Amino acid sequence: MIMRRRQLLDDSVQIAEALRMQMEVQRKLEQKMEVQRHLQLRIEAQGRYLQSVLNKAKETQHHLLHSASDHSSLSKAKQKVK
Repeated sequence: MIMRRRQLLDDSVQIAEALRMQMEVQRKLEQKMEVQRHLQLRIEAQGRYLQSVLNKAKETQHHLLHSASDHSSLSKAKQKVK
C-alpha cells in the first residue's frame, strides 16, 4: 500500500513537471511568434517604403524625360523661327 502511494506520488510529480515544461515551451513559442509577427510587420512596412521610393523614382524619371523632350521641341521651334 505504501509503495502504491509512493508510486502515485512519483507519477503526480512527473506529470506536474511535464505540464510545467509544456507550459514553458508554450510560453516561449508564443514569445517567438510575437517576435515573428513584429518582424513581419516591419518587413511589410519596409516593402511599402521601398515601393514608394521606386514609384517616386519612376515619376521623377518620367518628368525628366518629358522635360527633356519639351526642351528639345522648344529648341527646334526656336531654330525654325530664326
